[in-house]
Amino acid sequence: MKTFELNGLARTDLGQSAAKQLRNSSSVPCVLYGGKENSHFSVTQPDIRKLIYSPNVYIVELVIGGKKSKAIIKDIQTDPLSDKVIHIDFQEVFEDRTVIIDVPLKMSGSSIGVKKGGIVKTFMRTLTIKALPKFLPDELTVDVTDLDIAKSIRIKDLKFDNISILEPANAQVITINATRVSKSEETAAAAAGDKKKK
Repeated sequence: MKTFELNGLARTDLGQSAAKQLRNSSSVPCVLYGGKENSHFSVTQPDIRKLIYSPNVYIVELVIGGKKSKAIIKDIQTDPLSDKVIHIDFQEVFEDRTVIIDVPLKMSGSSIGVKKGGIVKTFMRTLTIKALPKFLPDELTVDVTDLDIAKSIRIKDLKFDNISILEPANAQVITINATRVSKSEETAAAAAGDKKKK
């Protein structure tokens, strides 16, 4: 998984007034948990822009007061009016502990159903997975080459090495829906087949 370097400034004043002052100065209050003790710190809005507004998922390499930690983002709070980030929760990760994280889902291949005129319907853009940090992927790829019209790929059909998928086994991931074009082609093919039999 890709990494993102982020510098934080340790916080000692944890009151609401101090948090408000940080936000007014274009900084974001944050907390890092999951280790021996929680660490409170702040980061600047410009520093997190590429981390937050990105299709990628990252292992964040945090540096707070000279101390280095690896973490993932677990929660982002935004202002309902301005949509600005006002707080971020980070979870510290360790090489010997599994991590639960959402990873982008990507399709590969040109499906049989689409070639017949069907259209792809995607039910999930990300999958929640559990794995050790060294096995965390940038994305999960699903091959749809053999997927025909009215057929689906479900969570139980997916297998990835060293990764557990934490989604319901019967949940649909991708399906190929029929269209008027595909239905007319099926009708024409069936009619042609009947003529040959005669």
